[in-house]
Amino acid sequence: MFVHPNLLSFSCKLVLSDKQMGFFLRCLYENDYIKSSFSKLYICSYTCVNMIFTHQNDQTQIVFTNKQKWSSVILNGDFAHLSTGFMKLLDNYERSTGVAERVTAEEVTENNSFLDAVLETAVMKGKSRSDLRPFKSQLYYMWFRLYHRDRNGGEDSSGFEHVFVGETKFGREIMGLHNWVQFYLQEKQELLDYKGYKARDNDPNEDDHVLNVQFSWHGLVKPVASAFVGVSPEFEMAIFTILFLTSTEKTTTAVVNLDEYQLEMVVHRHGRSIGTAYPKLLSSNNRHV
Repeated sequence: MFVHPNLLSFSCKLVLSDKQMGFFLRCLYENDYIKSSFSKLYICSYTCVNMIFTHQNDQTQIVFTNKQKWSSVILNGDFAHLSTGFMKLLDNYERSTGVAERVTAEEVTENNSFLDAVLETAVMKGKSRSDLRPFKSQLYYMWFRLYHRDRNGGEDSSGFEHVFVGETKFGREIMGLHNWVQFYLQEKQELLDYKGYKARDNDPNEDDHVLNVQFSWHGLVKPVASAFVGVSPEFEMAIFTILFLTSTEKTTTAVVNLDEYQLEMVVHRHGRSIGTAYPKLLSSNNRHV
């Protein structure tokens, strides 16, 4: 029988084994509306060098390409059906650390509207509206509270910016950017260029929802980054929130299995807020990548 995890139960620190963490990951994954409504990513089995996101005929398309072969991925459905208000948040931040963020009243409203929306989704479902108020405040502090990533600057970063938007260290090094929607949008604006990827085994196919990638962004290169593909922002926020709340250690990890993947889920703390969070693809079908 399917039992859906209630995130409110993680408001107090609980110690979870990797097996238990894997259970919650699979529960949330199966309940993710993006995953189910967008069906599967369809990728032909060519070994490819580059990955490029394109937009054709009102459908989101990911194209894996090398000099000789092309393959493509179509996400069925309307791209705008991503979590309400998510894309409004992506232009609210200064890219470089060391530059203090200035949050407007409108941006605070956007943050709160986004959290209100995700708390109504299946992966974030709670008990009653009265129960959600303190939990929403906790989520806001974890993901949207500004803090000093660069000690010499002002409050220049947040967990949401680092994980979902991406930032640069003094304009010289890419940090964060672990979200596939932001990948797509930045590539569409010709600000991001893929240099290569690692999916499960050597060839991506319709079951690939985690990739290790290399890309350039605003002229800088990130040698390796990892991200879920084809999942909702609230799924990512939910699973990393659970991992964050199960420990007070500076770094918390859990090795979990999802379908044919073995993943290491990683969360780094910045006080009582998210410093960074990402999935690391370890292996699939018993083959290391």
